[in-house]
Amino acid sequence: MQVASQNTPGRKRLLWSEFLLVTLLICFSGNPAFVSVGILSKVGGVILAALTVFVFYKRITKPDWIRVLKWCAFVTFIFAAQVVTLHYVSPMACLNFLSKLVSAILIPAVMGRKFRVIYLKIMTVVGAISLVFFAMNMLGIFFPSLIDADINGESLILYTQRKGGYDTALYRNSGMFWEPGAFAGYIMLAFVMYVDHVKLLLTKYRVHALILLTCLITTFSTAGYIVFAVYVLFVVFRLVRNKTMMVSIAGVLTVLIVFAFVRFDFLGEKVVKQFSSVNTANAEVLNYERIGSLIFDAQYIALHPLFGNGLASKTRFALHQEFSEDQLNAFSNGFSGCLASMGVVFMIVYLVALWRNNTLRSKMTLLLFVILMLQSEYFLNYPLFLSLPFVDFCSRLEERRHRKIKIVWKGRESR
Repeated sequence: MQVASQNTPGRKRLLWSEFLLVTLLICFSGNPAFVSVGILSKVGGVILAALTVFVFYKRITKPDWIRVLKWCAFVTFIFAAQVVTLHYVSPMACLNFLSKLVSAILIPAVMGRKFRVIYLKIMTVVGAISLVFFAMNMLGIFFPSLIDADINGESLILYTQRKGGYDTALYRNSGMFWEPGAFAGYIMLAFVMYVDHVKLLLTKYRVHALILLTCLITTFSTAGYIVFAVYVLFVVFRLVRNKTMMVSIAGVLTVLIVFAFVRFDFLGEKVVKQFSSVNTANAEVLNYERIGSLIFDAQYIALHPLFGNGLASKTRFALHQEFSEDQLNAFSNGFSGCLASMGVVFMIVYLVALWRNNTLRSKMTLLLFVILMLQSEYFLNYPLFLSLPFVDFCSRLEERRHRKIKIVWKGRESR
């Protein structure tokens, strides 16, 4: 890859090193080979932070370092408060979390408006690869796991074979992540990064959007479908100006959503089963569904509401030590899970930081989408969602709309 002239007005070049770091940021946000196996699962955040500083050290500004220090000091304060209230924290878990936070701040801060473009392109490639493997699975072609990962499926590193659990599909598309719901969440994250520029996503990047939409459909993720339905309604109200047409489209979409919930087991029936399982729950059986996880986490939130119960299993699940660590780590409500482990103070500061992102116009919309997506997986344990307060949404400066980003491959321009 050759470098475009830095003096070219209105143009930014995408570098291979930037693609590498964003790819690693994605991998350390849920690829089993990076978060579930060996030394990478324990010190992966440290490795990513060190690589980030090594690659970007000349481009990291003083304000970037100040922001990193402020956030690390804040999170260190949280961990110190946990030492006081819990009398124990896991030093390695704390170091890994702080390291992931460093990368989550520096990578989008240094890359600026290029970050969301590169993320969209990488996720499109990840999605295209997943569709090939998913199609092979549906044709009855399966592969042995390349790593011994602690997941309910086979990890091929670039793709995770995951059994469905519903009659809709024998296998579900997990992409290269640990679970289909996680893949759906990261797909929706690509859409949400263009929350202020939906037209740009539907025109310039329509092929990318179509591939990712196809991937989202093949995840059969209840949470992913719900978030996408909300996103479509948002797009309708954002782009359609005629009130009659707006009401008509919204009505049709509502009918389709209701039909989908009635017709497909992984939507309506699954939600009904979740409520039923909560009503019939007992203390000897763990309920891993979204609502069951919320109820489970509520007792820990009440136990230590301000600063949480820490990242170590023996404090995070102190009331359920009769269960194994593998059983306890399977809970799936990311919002309540973060409140239970890191506390209300951390969550409030994170949400306020999202709100104060000065490159964004649709502040309340972003908050609602993030909170909705966090009802799915525990995304705040990974750097991608931690990076959102620092992403450049390219919305505040009007002239940014007219700038072009280009890649130069061997002297030939591609826009």
